[in-house]
Amino acid sequence: MAKRFRTDAPGSDGTRPVAASGSAWPAAIGRTDAARRGADGIRDDLARQLTLMANRAAPYRKIVPMIVQILDDRTQGPVLLSSMQRAWQNREFRAFYERPLLLFAALRADALADGPSHPLHAALRDAAPDPDALTETALKAALSPSQTGLWTSLGLRRVQTNETSRALAWLWPAALARWSDGARPLLLVDVGCSAGLNLIGDMLPPVWTTTGRVQLPVVRRPKIVGRFGLDERPLDVERTDDARWLRACIWPGDTQRLQRLDAALAAFREARARGQRVALLRRDATAAPAYVPNVAAAAPPDTLTIVYQTMMSGYLDATARSAFEDGLDRLVVSSPPRSVLWVDLEVTGPATSPRPAELWVHARAGDQRVRLMLGTTGYHPAEVSVRQDAVRDLTRILEV
Repeated sequence: MAKRFRTDAPGSDGTRPVAASGSAWPAAIGRTDAARRGADGIRDDLARQLTLMANRAAPYRKIVPMIVQILDDRTQGPVLLSSMQRAWQNREFRAFYERPLLLFAALRADALADGPSHPLHAALRDAAPDPDALTETALKAALSPSQTGLWTSLGLRRVQTNETSRALAWLWPAALARWSDGARPLLLVDVGCSAGLNLIGDMLPPVWTTTGRVQLPVVRRPKIVGRFGLDERPLDVERTDDARWLRACIWPGDTQRLQRLDAALAAFREARARGQRVALLRRDATAAPAYVPNVAAAAPPDTLTIVYQTMMSGYLDATARSAFEDGLDRLVVSSPPRSVLWVDLEVTGPATSPRPAELWVHARAGDQRVRLMLGTTGYHPAEVSVRQDAVRDLTRILEV
């Protein structure tokens, strides 16, 4: 018999009560700042981003104050601000880190595309980036209005890292469900999928451990009957520009992440060459609650559907976020037990914390709906602080 889970008060074991009405998400999830339009408040956002970078990415730590200095210059500042305003005139940003990270990625994409002829190539290259090569003269040249590739990226691109270590969001719950070795069919829906690389996380080496340095269990050799990704602007890894953009979103010198990206790109292409279907659809997050039951209806009996998102909710406005959350919550409650899990991996703790992200599983237990926080981890999950009580509870829920 399934354990009865408390739904009237927060639990110390990682459970979360159900709200009386409206969204039942943890209160900290999906927090966003007041929306910024165009280039409004860009100095403040750059300053906030700088506080998060600690000892990482020396070139970017050097770029931020240099950009602010250019913006403050009476002659050059209006030119740069005008270029930013034109690029972003029809865009709204809901998280303070969006524009700084977009600037970093666009500069790096330009440098990767142009090669050594780019003024910032040595400073932003993949291996052994040289912060000393980042001079005021080089940065001004890289930000020139004549750099059409840069300004096109700033106007049209989104920060889409497709960090494959975040595939933990489905690999771990699927292991707890004992879905390894094709035990039962598994269907995946990644909301905010970017290029869909997290959908093939089972084809990559496992990298996750507990805080005690014990290997975290993840599903192995699952029988996956569908891999579906939803994104407003999905990337195509077969396109050179899109693959380069994924690389540009990784900070220069972060060789481990770059190597994992390369492995994921190769695995994705190989999977498609073998005839495996990884379907990426142009849909926004609010389409997920209706899309999931439609695609699940075509799956074999006894299929477990895992719909998940990883560090995505901060990009949604309040209306879209509410529709997304409430719709998936209703889907979990209305689906047969052990048929649908909704998993969210979102940053909810202090940004400077070593493990600011929480991994929550939303499931149906009998006639109740429960939320279980399995653990906390970092922006690029590797070490996980496990909530053992929540793990045991989810395992009981998924027992056949």
